[in-house]
Amino acid sequence: MDAGMSMQTYVTWYNAWLAGAWTRILYLLCTSIWNGRDRIETYDGLRNELLLAQTLAVLEVVHAAVGIVRSSAFLTAMQVASRLMVVWAVLICVPSSQNAEFVVVNGTLQLNVVSLLLAWSITEIIRYTFYMLKELDALPYMLLWLRYTAFIFLYPVGVASELVLTWSAWNHARKHGGPSIKMPNAWNFGLDYSTCLLAFMAAYLYGFPMLYMHMIRQRKKVLSSVSRSKHRS
Repeated sequence: MDAGMSMQTYVTWYNAWLAGAWTRILYLLCTSIWNGRDRIETYDGLRNELLLAQTLAVLEVVHAAVGIVRSSAFLTAMQVASRLMVVWAVLICVPSSQNAEFVVVNGTLQLNVVSLLLAWSITEIIRYTFYMLKELDALPYMLLWLRYTAFIFLYPVGVASELVLTWSAWNHARKHGGPSIKMPNAWNFGLDYSTCLLAFMAAYLYGFPMLYMHMIRQRKKVLSSVSRSKHRS
């Protein structure tokens, strides 16, 4: 087996494993909702699976950086970093954020950790299954369409949920403090947790429109290309 084939096999199994991991997260989430558990119980029931699946996404940045896949390392790093910030620096560092909620659209849409996990898990199941089947040259059109369409609704819901949880963590840190690096110390370096959260939320003003419009352009490009191919055939 040559190096190219070995790398393709690795990428296929990587995507297959993460598609399976996010499918398990969605299953645990739906089971918890069905059984009437509250938000904190729901999160606790799948926390380890979430931390593992999301942390392993760091490898996507490596894949893009070294050229294993044809993706922008910068855009991939932005997306992965924001997710890691939420799962580690928000939900783990400030447990009360797990119970944060913001109700919109006359109470029909509740932004909280459950909406976050629903948006993330559905998005990632579609995305990793798409990449896996693309590597196997067995990609159905319906999955291609979902990959470049489902984000239109899921991405804003996910981002809005991230901001609700982060705002809650910031509000808690502002009042009670957080895991900051205090001065003076041996490194002569300080880092305020609440300021980091504020900067993180401010970064969405730049990051979200850029990434969302990038996906809109990709959608138009990919689906138009498929449509032209169908007409030629």
